[in-house]
Amino acid sequence: MDGHQNATAGGGLTENPPPSKRGRRAVVLGAAAAGAALAADLIGRPSPAEAANGGPVLLGENNTATEETTITSSIGAALAGVTSADNYPAIAGQDNSSGGGYGVVASSDQGTGLLGQSNAFIGVWGTTGGDGQYGVEGDDDSSGGGYGVYGLSSIGTGVYGTTSGDGQNGVEGVGTGGANGVSGVSAAGVGVYGQTSGTGQYGVEGVDQSTGGGYGVLGTSAKGVGVLATSSGGTALQVDGPAVFSASGRAAVAASAISVVIKGVALTSSSVVLATPQGHVAGVGVAGVVTDVSAKKMTIYLTKAPPTALTVAWFVINLPS
Repeated sequence: MDGHQNATAGGGLTENPPPSKRGRRAVVLGAAAAGAALAADLIGRPSPAEAANGGPVLLGENNTATEETTITSSIGAALAGVTSADNYPAIAGQDNSSGGGYGVVASSDQGTGLLGQSNAFIGVWGTTGGDGQYGVEGDDDSSGGGYGVYGLSSIGTGVYGTTSGDGQNGVEGVGTGGANGVSGVSAAGVGVYGQTSGTGQYGVEGVDQSTGGGYGVLGTSAKGVGVLATSSGGTALQVDGPAVFSASGRAAVAASAISVVIKGVALTSSSVVLATPQGHVAGVGVAGVVTDVSAKKMTIYLTKAPPTALTVAWFVINLPS
């Protein structure tokens, strides 16, 4: 069990937010503000004459040029920045363009474009003040398909998202063109896990907004249970609205006949069939149902032959094995 999870009485896990580290958000925002202030301070200083194109880089001064400066190394880091000042960046990049650019750009032909690492804090932190924008964005431009953002953990949570906004999402996935918004896969555990502590709320909610009609939630299984509903003290399954079951139907018993055979019905040794006439004929009812599991058929018998055709509805239920 990792440090972000607590065991519940039912055996589940309760996800807790990562532990606070001396006001993490305040510290990081303070660092960002300090970095911005540092950049503004550097920009505000007068440019020394020696800092023109072709001149040396002066330590402790604002170096200004109108051409790109390139540092190349074949055996180590081309440029290393180190600071021992609290809440200050070792290297700061700032974009002041009117059309929007990049404060820092990192790229790699065969390796990692940007690596962020910390022994006790956040490896990479992104923040934005723009409405509808992203603190961190990842894009996959590969021809074969990859991952825009990938999270990995050997003992904790691979990707963690949280929000305090009502009606908002801690993690949101959107699929376009027939793709999946969110996909969860597990080799030995739960593919997708949802939990709520709000009364009357949902651990997992699915909504269908298609114009032609679809499914809010779909569960399938080749050999097991497609959807399992359990409750230790409440209602296991509640349906609001019409319910449709494939193992049900109607069959007409012909006039002067006392039975009708229904074929192509998936039956097991634990199947129970409920049958009732759809209409009233004095003295006529369902006498019994005989199932043939191997032949996938069943026969519904009446107490006596009706004077006219009588429809009988049937419903197959499998008892727990």
